[in-house]
Amino acid sequence: MKKIWLLLVLLCAVFASNAQNNTTQMYWVQNTIQSNNGIYGNVSQGYDREWSEDPNTHQPAARICVLLENFSKEDAFKLDFQVVSGNVQLLHKGTHFLEKSGELALYFTTGRAFQFRVSHPKYGMSSVFDVPALESKGDYSITLRNNKTFNITIETKPKGAAVFLDGDRKTESTPATLSGVTFGKHLLTVAYNGLRRTDTIDVKEGRVMFGPYDLQTIHNITIKCDQNNAAIYVDDAQISSRTSKASPPVLHLTEGQHFIRIIGENNLKSERTITVNKSTEEVFNLVATKTIEIIPVYGTEHVSADLSIDGKHVELSKNNAYALELNKKHTISASYGGNRKTKSFMLRKNSSSQYTIKIPASNTASWKNQKRYNENPFGFDIKYVTKQWVMRGGGFKTRENAPWHREDARLHGVSLGVHYNPTFTWGGGLYTGLYWEYYYSKRKDSDQWYGDDWGMQDRFNEHVIHVPLHASFRLPFSRSSALLFHGGLGFDMGIAGSYFSKHVGNFYETNTYYGHENLMPGRFNVAAEIGARFRKDNWIIGAEYSKGITEHDYSRVLGDVVARQNKMSASIGFVGDVFEDILDFYDDCEYLDDHSSIEVNYVSKQWATPSAYKPIRNNVYEFIGEKSNTKRLHGLSIGYNYHPCSPIGLGLWTGAYWEFYIASSKDDDFAYNSYMETGIYCPLHLLYRIPFSEYASVSIHGGLGFDWTWVGEYEASNSGEDALHFYGEDYGPKFVNFSGEIGASIRIGYLTLGAQYSRGITKHDMGYFYTDNEGIEHTVKTVQNKLTFSIGYTLNLDL
Repeated sequence: MKKIWLLLVLLCAVFASNAQNNTTQMYWVQNTIQSNNGIYGNVSQGYDREWSEDPNTHQPAARICVLLENFSKEDAFKLDFQVVSGNVQLLHKGTHFLEKSGELALYFTTGRAFQFRVSHPKYGMSSVFDVPALESKGDYSITLRNNKTFNITIETKPKGAAVFLDGDRKTESTPATLSGVTFGKHLLTVAYNGLRRTDTIDVKEGRVMFGPYDLQTIHNITIKCDQNNAAIYVDDAQISSRTSKASPPVLHLTEGQHFIRIIGENNLKSERTITVNKSTEEVFNLVATKTIEIIPVYGTEHVSADLSIDGKHVELSKNNAYALELNKKHTISASYGGNRKTKSFMLRKNSSSQYTIKIPASNTASWKNQKRYNENPFGFDIKYVTKQWVMRGGGFKTRENAPWHREDARLHGVSLGVHYNPTFTWGGGLYTGLYWEYYYSKRKDSDQWYGDDWGMQDRFNEHVIHVPLHASFRLPFSRSSALLFHGGLGFDMGIAGSYFSKHVGNFYETNTYYGHENLMPGRFNVAAEIGARFRKDNWIIGAEYSKGITEHDYSRVLGDVVARQNKMSASIGFVGDVFEDILDFYDDCEYLDDHSSIEVNYVSKQWATPSAYKPIRNNVYEFIGEKSNTKRLHGLSIGYNYHPCSPIGLGLWTGAYWEFYIASSKDDDFAYNSYMETGIYCPLHLLYRIPFSEYASVSIHGGLGFDWTWVGEYEASNSGEDALHFYGEDYGPKFVNFSGEIGASIRIGYLTLGAQYSRGITKHDMGYFYTDNEGIEHTVKTVQNKLTFSIGYTLNLDL
């Protein structure tokens, strides 16, 4: 009977243990401890630096290695082991073997049996483990398993794939949620339409979502492009393949829609969405686009007009900005208030980013024809101008041309410029502009005063800037004809006036012409002006009269007399939307705007003395009285030229060049028989370019030139003399020189040919003098003049 009861107790214990194992999160895999002494031979004790000493016996303690299953490293550190019965002490928890073997080493005192368990903040408390009496230096092992399970989610593209976990087919199809999946690694397989994907998944805290696994059908898409080596983007991600005409790349794409973008040189691109349902070819021709702003104007106001671009109606965007294809002619049409304006243009990369389309406005004036008048505020004018000075005071009155003081005479000239004449809908407006006036006159034999005093000075010229500031009124007769009246103030600024001769230099300085101390009028003049103009289509003729306001006192030598300048002019001009016409001209020409070039130049220069009685032009040897091979100094230069240009042809011409000059002397007695010079040259010019085709154009440029000479010296041949420096000495020019310059170049393909002339501005004191006919010595200044011929190769460097 006792045996039966003992058997029942053991069965209940086993049942209770199994039940606990099924319900407890952490449990011991076996309820017995295993000794490792026979297996390892206590070898590990020699390598375990954490092994503790039993404080009771002063002998080595016992070690229990807890093998951990389904625990992460982080969770292992959080395990807390506690002795629950028995007079045994847990001396130390070591982690020496945790990194490699996934086990914790526990060190206990020896000689007594005891019970212990383990707890975790997440996984709770384990069952109690019975430990027999442990021996000193004893090495034992037990296994602790984490029985936590997770709900995991599997996703695929497309949905509906079959799921296999550790070889078992699950009833769920993707997207599938599987419950009761234990901690750790599992083998996952998904299958759809014969395609299978296998993956080893690691289930743990925070890692329960897997996929999406791509099970879509793959098709081969061949990408053909008109440009080699262009980048390919699929769904905004760049791939490693690039375009090739000889061997087009093949993309392996899943079924469905994909966004393909091809980007080539100069940011040319083509993009679109394709639908993949079979293997096919896709052709992408790279097209450059540019965003432009379209501004509809009705009268003088910006309006929200109805727009169509290339025949297709478009909705107004936030900034009226539209991306249009480059190198293509576009047609924009805008309508407002019953009127319509259509404009065609060729869009280039250097074209304007803003286009104004002016819709003919219906004016508010009552006469019929004004309601259909086309406004054209800009125009070019050519004028014949004539002026004289009227002198009055103390009962005295006379008229003269100021340069020669010739009575009842006028000074005649021509004028070029632009005007701007915007008007309101009722006809009133503003008239202004900017004009250059040039006057020229010869001395007559009767002008004896000048003949006696100045002898050879028998010519006069003057340069003047004129700016009108008038109110205007327009009286239209038809859509493109009108009579215009204007009046107000006119402003003249004398830029330069001088006497000269064809035969001798100009020693009467330009900047001393103006002022009463020279018996001449002042530089600045204000006048009251009135004028009338008649327009027919794009042509306009006009006349203007100016009555002087400024009092010039250059005639005070005659007593209490003042002079006023009166002026008359007759003009013919062209009116229209000037900038739009220029843009249309440039847009019609498919010009490639490469804005850089590398140039090699032949350069020659000389120093001139234009103010001498007999003008002299010499080179470096002839200035010091020695003979040379030529009257010019010859050299070579090489450099980089940068010439960016606007859509209407205006631009900048600049760069940096290294120059090198050499010369030799014919005089064998002269110790220094060779000369060498080197320096840097930089131009700063305005440019105007006229294109004829994609690779052909003519450019005109002018402005300032800057020379900085490093070295200029004479070299001795066999005399043993030291080098003789030319620059900076008493008889030499300055190291720095400024010049006024003008030039032109022609481009054919990538080759450019050019020529340039420089006229010195800087005056150099070289210790030079001349003796006139009366034996009087005069010290004169010299200027450096230069002539350049260039050949260059055009390229495009984005600076």
